[in-house]
Amino acid sequence: EISAPFGCLTSKGFEQMKDLGKKIKYRLKIEDTNEAIVKVYSTPYQRTQLSAQALLHGIFGEKGGVTVNVNHPNSKILNCFETRSEEMLELVKQNSKT
Repeated sequence: EISAPFGCLTSKGFEQMKDLGKKIKYRLKIEDTNEAIVKVYSTPYQRTQLSAQALLHGIFGEKGGVTVNVNHPNSKILNCFETRSEEMLELVKQNSKT
């Protein structure tokens, strides 16, 4: 049984997102991490919010300071699961077999 929207973020997933943030910072040669110029948006799902926070932690480090703005649950922006639920469930089922 698959429960929408994909469950919780694991500690391994958090670390992977943090590492991705560090790679983005290195790849884009970000030296001045002025969080005042960054806006981040997320779906209302906790896993997505934590993923965004971990990514930001990788970019900005311990100082943080970037707010993750959460879209209203009825908003279709950033929420493919809700707008294309049958297609997304099929993708989840296919990926869970591997």
